[in-house]
Amino acid sequence: MRKKSVFKRLFVITLALVLATSLTGCMLRFNYSVIDESPSNDSDDDWDVEAGWNIKSAKTRSDNNLPIASEAEKTAEQERFASFIDEQFKSSVEASYFATHIYYIDPEAAGIDMSNVDVGFGTAPTEESYAEGRDYYDAVAEEFASFNRSFLTEEQQIEYDGFKWEVAIVKLMSDERFDFYEQYFAPPNSLDANIVSYLSTFEIRHERDAKDVATLLNSIPKYVDSTIEYAKIQQDKGLLMTDFDVVIEGCQDVIDIGMESSVLSNFLETVDGLDLAQEAKDKYKEAITNAFRDSYLPSFQKIIDGMEEMRGGYNNTEGYAAFPYGKEYYEANLMYATGTLDSVEEINSYLEAKEEALLADLFDIYSKYPSEVNDYYSDKAPGSGYTSYQEILEANKTALLTDHPEVKNLDYHIEDADPEEKLAEKNIAAYFLIPPIDGDIKQQMRVEPTGRDVESLDTYITVSHEGFPGHMYHYAYLYSNIESDYTKTLGVDSVVEGYAVYAELEALDYLPSVKEGFKKLIKVSTPFTYADYSLADIGINYYGWSQDDMHAFFEEIGYSFDSDVSKEIYDYLRCTPGAYEPYGYGYLRIADMRQKAEDELGSKFTTLGFNTALLKPGAVPFSVIEKYISQYIEENK
Repeated sequence: MRKKSVFKRLFVITLALVLATSLTGCMLRFNYSVIDESPSNDSDDDWDVEAGWNIKSAKTRSDNNLPIASEAEKTAEQERFASFIDEQFKSSVEASYFATHIYYIDPEAAGIDMSNVDVGFGTAPTEESYAEGRDYYDAVAEEFASFNRSFLTEEQQIEYDGFKWEVAIVKLMSDERFDFYEQYFAPPNSLDANIVSYLSTFEIRHERDAKDVATLLNSIPKYVDSTIEYAKIQQDKGLLMTDFDVVIEGCQDVIDIGMESSVLSNFLETVDGLDLAQEAKDKYKEAITNAFRDSYLPSFQKIIDGMEEMRGGYNNTEGYAAFPYGKEYYEANLMYATGTLDSVEEINSYLEAKEEALLADLFDIYSKYPSEVNDYYSDKAPGSGYTSYQEILEANKTALLTDHPEVKNLDYHIEDADPEEKLAEKNIAAYFLIPPIDGDIKQQMRVEPTGRDVESLDTYITVSHEGFPGHMYHYAYLYSNIESDYTKTLGVDSVVEGYAVYAELEALDYLPSVKEGFKKLIKVSTPFTYADYSLADIGINYYGWSQDDMHAFFEEIGYSFDSDVSKEIYDYLRCTPGAYEPYGYGYLRIADMRQKAEDELGSKFTTLGFNTALLKPGAVPFSVIEKYISQYIEENK
């Protein structure tokens, strides 16, 4: 699991949505006539509506009835588009202090206007800001529709196709029927937990960051007030989804820790380590301490008071399907999560077919490798042979060079996550932090601090997912090989997480001491489990399954858990729609592309060749990546 960027990547009008953890949505497919080019602007006859394109044709062709342009006209269009993308990217970064801080160590040097960046958490949306957002989206979509894609360079066409997908998703999500559908207080990723998480990972790199911390902390009360008011409007509209007891308990934990918080001590220790005069350090430490005491801690009491005030009023204890337009809302959410514009029915059918095929594969593995299966499910699985996270990363960093394109800078840093993030309670073993664009590309991982069996196969898989050849390698490749900052940071969820699952499973082949039966079992059971949970997610949030319906679904497949666990799973899936699809659906799409390449190339297939084609365009929608895979296949037949 990578640590998500904390802002909505595109068209950010206000920081109001920064900490909203559920994805927004709307209804059905977007009407492309709003943003599409006129027929005369189509790049070639291979255009498809989901940002597909023919990567071999970056120029116009008269035999396709395309406009013939002079080189000067093409250059002018390329310059105009470059200016547009740059403006949109920078405005989205400037709209969020967190985005600015995550992506840039020196934002001014990158052309970010810090006078446009408000240091703080912002405020929750209002009816007025929703309306302003729609006006802005419409204006951007209209300007985007004016570009002739066929005049653009190959890299710009990738930007164009990624931006087209984002525009479509944002238009879906911003439909006025879905105002106030964002959930700020839906555990486990409720507002209180997210504030702690974001501050726990906030890096103080230089003096300005030290100054900003106090301002950031002092902005929290206003932010909390706005989110509570937002939740009250939701409750009046019948759109609230929370668990009052869980949120209150989480806030009380923060209050009980008080000034002994590791969040505060980490801030103070980091400031002490800066190259500043002692007088300056003391000034910043005092400001941070005061803001923590006077703004941060009281904000959690505000949340408790707000939850108590709303307790007893409307609160949805089912999935999004229970909301008036919940099914349509969820559908757009799923499009965002899968990196497609496929309907829920199409995604559901795809997952059902894959689940059936994987189940057949599991039965085959059970019959061929009974001892390995028995050992695996009786906790007798072999260990990886490694005794530290660093050993795993160093070994994989070398091993991946045999089947991945080389990336020169694979530096990394690992440390324990802040205990107050409660990773164990969230069942998170580790996460990856997205690095700054303008930094040293040192990849960072945070691990659950209470202790794990480092030698276990599960730990090896987790480190391979978050580290090498997973997220750490993927982002190092993107930052080293993609020129466009927009494309570097697009990060389509299902491509990023799907690739990490693909990488973790391929990394099993780096362990020659582990029997083949174990490897095959894990390579099939992992996507099978993701598919099952994704189908349950769709069932709850689109088809309106009750907890009993979900429990029956899992029991029919062969899962066995008691009612308490069943409720925990149900609550997680209903409150975090689309959480599993990026992993499962994303991996399955990549696996399909690889199988196609293997089938068509036979002995000419190489893992290195496939992985190079897979990575080359960046973490962009699947329709773009598939074009690169098709080109790889054609060029190597």
